[in-house]
Amino acid sequence: MTDRTHWEEFRDLQKEIELPAYTAAHIPVTVRYVDSGLAHKGTVLLMHGIPTWGYLYHAVIPLLVDAG
Repeated sequence: MTDRTHWEEFRDLQKEIELPAYTAAHIPVTVRYVDSGLAHKGTVLLMHGIPTWGYLYHAVIPLLVDAG
């Protein structure tokens, strides 16, 4: 068993990009995402609101990947 919590492991799986100020808002915007599965199978975008974060979907993502 690991000393790390599930959310810490999920956080470390995230990739991050910064969108320049002119593309999304008047300020730079940081976007974090988890890329799982095979691209040729299609894309599913799961979005959350504020004050939640991507961990909201930590149990759903593996089920979607397994389902193809």
